[in-house]
Amino acid sequence: MGNNGLTVYGRALRRAADILGGKEGLRAALHVPLARLEEWLEGQSDPPMDIFLKAVDIISAPVQNPPPPAAMRARVLAQQSARRIRKSHHTIGTSHERVVCFLQQAFDKEPRDAMLESALEAAIDVTHAQKGNVQLKTEEGLRIVVQRGFPGQFLEYFACVTSAHGAACGTALNSGAQVVVGDVATDPIFAGTEAARVMEEASARAVQSTPLVSPEGNILGMLSTHFDHPHRPSESELAIVDQIARRAAFWLEPPKA
Repeated sequence: MGNNGLTVYGRALRRAADILGGKEGLRAALHVPLARLEEWLEGQSDPPMDIFLKAVDIISAPVQNPPPPAAMRARVLAQQSARRIRKSHHTIGTSHERVVCFLQQAFDKEPRDAMLESALEAAIDVTHAQKGNVQLKTEEGLRIVVQRGFPGQFLEYFACVTSAHGAACGTALNSGAQVVVGDVATDPIFAGTEAARVMEEASARAVQSTPLVSPEGNILGMLSTHFDHPHRPSESELAIVDQIARRAAFWLEPPKA
């Protein structure tokens, strides 16, 4: 099925149908009438947000062909996150509302930066962070495209980060998995680096960095939140950030012809 002219909703449903072997398999997975599903697949109307999220989660599941090691680690993390979600119903119940709010805002807006700003705000809210940023991957490295709360020196120093840099985002880029630094002053990632000094001056004493991984396993960028005191987000909070990152990555991925 071609995707030209379809909204992000239609693209998600068509890709999910391809993964499940056709629209009948998708209908069974989504528990919706076939007639309604066909309307959504043809772009005649948009599905409800909960149906759309289910389709994105189908797309984000592990693929049959083995992905690169980094992507595999990221997908394992996503599976672990799903289990954490099921074990933390009360916390997730509140956080899920925030995620849905972010998604509703994000997918209703066309500009890329508006969507990424919504994703960052949701991640900051969920992790109770004081600041954060979103980087997109370029040929040179990770470049900050949206941020909250950082001074100019921080933005200049971390303007382009590679996997070789002593930073949480660079480490996450190299591993393809979420990285949490509970205390920048003592963590080996930052030990003896200029990055540690810049983080301290920016009152970034702790950080989590979560890769934006496409359904094909490609790292498209990084979503990081920072704290002004030594801190580790809870497992349920990190699971929600992973959800936000995976779904933002789907939005960022260019449509296929």
